[in-house]
Amino acid sequence: MRLPAKALAASQPMKENVPGPIVAVRGRSGNWLGRGWLEHPEGVYRMTPTLRARGPVFADYRVEYELTNGCYVAEMRIIAGTEVALVTEEFDTGAGAFKFSLYEGLQPDTGRWRGHSGRPAFAPGYGGGRSGKEAVSPLKYDREGQIFGLAGWMTWWPDTGFYWGVYNSNNPRSDYLGIFRVRSGQWRNPTWPGIVMSRKPDLVATFGLGAGKRQWGLYNSTAAEAIPGLIPDVELPEKLDTAEKVLVNNRLRTQMRETSRSPLNRAMIKYGEMPLDKYKDWILDWPGADADVYPRMFVAPGQLETVRERALAYPPIKARLGAHTAKPLTYLVTGNEAMGRQLYDAPQGGDYNWMGQMLRMQTDVTEWLEGEGDTGTAMHNLHGQIRIRGNALRYDAAGAVKELTPAERRRLRALMAFEAHKAADLDWVPFGTGFHLGNPNMPTAVAATIGLCGAALPSHPYAGEWMDRAYRYIRDTLNGFVAPGGAWNECPHYQMDASLQQILQLATALKNTGYADLYREPKLKATMRYAAEIWTPVDTRTGYRVMPSIGHSGLESTALFGWMAAGTRDSDPGFAAEQQWMWANGGKLMNYPFDELVIDPAAPTQAPAFISRNFPGFGVILRSGAPAPDETYLSFRAGYWTSHYEDGDQGSLVLYARGAPLCLDFASQYAPTVGRQYMHNRVSFNHRYSRDSGRITAFAAGPRADYARGRVSTTTLMQLPETPEEEAELHRTGVLQPNTMPPTETVKPINWDRQVLFIKDPDPAAPNYLVLRESFSGNTTLPTDWNLWTLATGVTWEGNRATAAAMFGGVLLDVVMLDPTRPAWSTGEWAHKFLPGNTTVQGWKDANPDKPYEERQKLLRVAQGPGQCYFAVLYPRLATEQAPTVTAVADGKAAKVEHVGGMDLVILLPDAVPVQAEGVMAQAAAATVSRRKGSLTLSLLDGTSLMVEGQGGFAQAGAGSATLIFTPTELTLTTDGAARELELALPARWLAAALPADCPFALKERRGGSWVLAVPAGKAAMTVTLP
Repeated sequence: MRLPAKALAASQPMKENVPGPIVAVRGRSGNWLGRGWLEHPEGVYRMTPTLRARGPVFADYRVEYELTNGCYVAEMRIIAGTEVALVTEEFDTGAGAFKFSLYEGLQPDTGRWRGHSGRPAFAPGYGGGRSGKEAVSPLKYDREGQIFGLAGWMTWWPDTGFYWGVYNSNNPRSDYLGIFRVRSGQWRNPTWPGIVMSRKPDLVATFGLGAGKRQWGLYNSTAAEAIPGLIPDVELPEKLDTAEKVLVNNRLRTQMRETSRSPLNRAMIKYGEMPLDKYKDWILDWPGADADVYPRMFVAPGQLETVRERALAYPPIKARLGAHTAKPLTYLVTGNEAMGRQLYDAPQGGDYNWMGQMLRMQTDVTEWLEGEGDTGTAMHNLHGQIRIRGNALRYDAAGAVKELTPAERRRLRALMAFEAHKAADLDWVPFGTGFHLGNPNMPTAVAATIGLCGAALPSHPYAGEWMDRAYRYIRDTLNGFVAPGGAWNECPHYQMDASLQQILQLATALKNTGYADLYREPKLKATMRYAAEIWTPVDTRTGYRVMPSIGHSGLESTALFGWMAAGTRDSDPGFAAEQQWMWANGGKLMNYPFDELVIDPAAPTQAPAFISRNFPGFGVILRSGAPAPDETYLSFRAGYWTSHYEDGDQGSLVLYARGAPLCLDFASQYAPTVGRQYMHNRVSFNHRYSRDSGRITAFAAGPRADYARGRVSTTTLMQLPETPEEEAELHRTGVLQPNTMPPTETVKPINWDRQVLFIKDPDPAAPNYLVLRESFSGNTTLPTDWNLWTLATGVTWEGNRATAAAMFGGVLLDVVMLDPTRPAWSTGEWAHKFLPGNTTVQGWKDANPDKPYEERQKLLRVAQGPGQCYFAVLYPRLATEQAPTVTAVADGKAAKVEHVGGMDLVILLPDAVPVQAEGVMAQAAAATVSRRKGSLTLSLLDGTSLMVEGQGGFAQAGAGSATLIFTPTELTLTTDGAARELELALPARWLAAALPADCPFALKERRGGSWVLAVPAGKAAMTVTLP
């Protein structure tokens, strides 16, 4: 390497011709390759090179630059007899870059690399990171711009990777220069991507500066040696024991992949991912290990016999014994010797999923050291940790196999310890460096894996450190990821399957090993209570309750309620009974490892007190009649949590009523992703895709009506093809590139307010229905469309009424549009097949044996011009019931709904204004007056007054809701909200009645025909009985 030899100093900053820490590299051909220089907008005052060490093994060289506002230090280690130099950079310069031309002296026309994916135009025919092939990119110098990014850690974006090598394919003796990442855990504050390749007129690698630390390697070889060659012949020894066979077979399998044979990839593993200096200190054997007792993580000490009896007494568990997927369970329950042996070393044709535990872990270690490296076990490290976690879980059972010899037990333990060190290695997942660690569930899962490894190896010198690290991280995660009220920061699927599965596995292991009890954490209980409360009613498609299909969720339920019940039964038996009820009514699933050991199917149950609730971060759940099978349920999504949600689900609705799923978010998860606003139950702006934010701005829950208001805002619009299938075709043909969005149009802020008023009755068979109003502010220059997707066999309309015939339960949904008064209805249909691995597959087969496992919804759509509102009533009913009569009154400020149960006057407006109609006078934005046989109910949900002529009413000074229910002999007042004064106007016969002794309202004054009450903050209620 040619390095700066002379120090430079200047009284004025040098901005030109400042040599970089690496000036050039002598290729194997003898030619000098490349050119390095330093750029900084403020210039360099001083450059000081120093030869720090020089010997037969390596030479170390340091170059320090002093700039106006900081320093840049680069240290190079050139290793004798190898093709590799290692570079460590530290900088606090705020800006600037070290740049190195890869063009001079080489004139490369081809780049080779490995990463997640590549654009077809840049990497023709590349099958991605799991293909076992290197991407080959023809290099053209016809335009400027970035072409490739070398990531300091994992990547799943196109045209980014872990190493980058270039050469001239027209020269059979071409030199080959490569760059690769080194020791991700040593980086600090990395830029993204870490090193950028750009072109025209040159091919330049840009090492951006700022404030941080970076490590990378330079690879210098020839194209003939660096391009992976043919699969080598391997001679097999005549006699091999089982462990040796595993090693040989693994090596053979890894060598089948081009990337495993790539010398540049091998250099990255040797120096960047698994340097010997690091893993030589890993502890694989230690004193006291033979005394560790198994199982220990999912069976509490001394409880194995109890677990066995419980498993054998429960037919669904007993039926699973002996299956390949239940080897650990089968051995622990039966103690079968043959199964124990299989649990250790069953080859099963080499399929990783069915291998014995020793073979699994030996496969991983071979992959890390001799295969593709850190990303060889999965697309990236965060998915790779799933294998380590699975091995820790199964090791708990394999460690209990009595038939293992001492040597086999030591080998198994050493492999588990190697995997534990790998899980905790900061080069594997670089906690604390500033790298983006993926979606929120990913580092959470990694932390849980580290703790599980510690619990699996209790006598290991690092076991306590690993468990403590996991425990503290998960506690911080719960405090950071759980909103007030319990909403998790990801969609329901990722909350359960990707985060809480790992958290509860860790919690169970830590509790059973006596280390700590995470099950007592208030935030963990809060988020599991939240999960229970957002779960739907019994879904007729599966026969049990499921998660709402919002964001990247499918048609799913979970076994985790059963885990939570088991973990809290001793500390909070009431909560545990509610969680057990959710498990029992959510399909009684056992879909995670060791469910059968943890969940007690016979544990006591108690239905949660399902109520309407606002969950900050998520949105609102409105309920009536729960937990009856025909309860009414509405999910209104509007919240600041956005991970694994869709932009399109902000403001959207999910509706179940009368025992049927009626209006749903598509449960397609990723097959395909459904982001378009008009493919959700909501409004879209100019029929475009938009990047939206949402929040609930008002919420009130009363005994006979609930109210919620949400605001959705956007400043971005994008034009997508109409359907996901059309978009996929454009990606397939290269018109759209992977992981990219079409050009974004920035617009002035658009605000859409959705108001939902839910008229409800304790009887789920009585009228329970919705009234919606949509209004707009800010930028009102764009047309909109109002979309309602229905799980229906068909939709019809006449005038302003449309009717959807539900696919299940003989239920109809009447949709009456009051604004526009003459809607131009349109319809459509879209369907998808559920992912075959969903937890509801068997439930579907049992409940609907004659129906395909798919979701097909029909659309009702109405369009309006810029700034125009929508006002609609959604009324579910049985097909045998009479349809309601719905009319707009008070110049469209209110709706009069006449139905089989009586009549309701519903006021729903963007602002509280005077309204007078049908003998009702109000100053309100949201209020109802409901007349039923034998009762009159006044619900003031957002406003200051509500009166019924000749009957009474109230006026209030302050924010809050109030409900007044009259029967012939009783008056009930319910309030919620801030402390305030409320004047209750009553007919004379009520004024003579006495307030109850335990009345929470203080009577401040009797004023003519009214009582003036002091209302306390929060919920309060009283019932007055006529004498």
